[in-house]
Amino acid sequence: CALPICVDNLDYAFLALQEINKRGYQHDPVTLKRLVNACVAAGEVDRAYQLVDSFINFGCLADSECLASLITGYVKVGQPLKAYDVFASWDNVDDAAKPDGAMLKSLADCLKGAGMTKEAAEVSARM
Repeated sequence: CALPICVDNLDYAFLALQEINKRGYQHDPVTLKRLVNACVAAGEVDRAYQLVDSFINFGCLADSECLASLITGYVKVGQPLKAYDVFASWDNVDDAAKPDGAMLKSLADCLKGAGMTKEAAEVSARM
C-alpha cells in the first residue's frame, strides 16, 4: 500500500487509536496526521474532520497540514461549504503558514461552481 496507513484498514487503525487512548498512552501526532490523510484518501473526509476535531483530546493540536488535507478532501468529494468552513479556521492554527495557491484556487473554483460567489471571492483574496 502506498499510504502509510492503508485505506482498507481504516477501521483497524481507529480501533488501535481507541485502544491507545483507553490505556492512557500518548498519541503520536505524526500517526494521527497519517490517519487523517488515509481517511481523506478513502473519501471519508467527515471522519477525518472528526479526528482532527478530537486532536485536543489526544494532547495534540491541528496544524495547517491537517487543514489543507481536509480542504482538499472536501473539494474532491464536492462539499465546498465544508471545505470553506475548514478554511475559515486557517488563521486559528499555530503554524498558519500562507495557504498553498493551488489549494486556494481549487477551493475558489469549487465554491464558484456551487454558486457561492461571496465565499469564492474571500478565498481568492488570499491568493
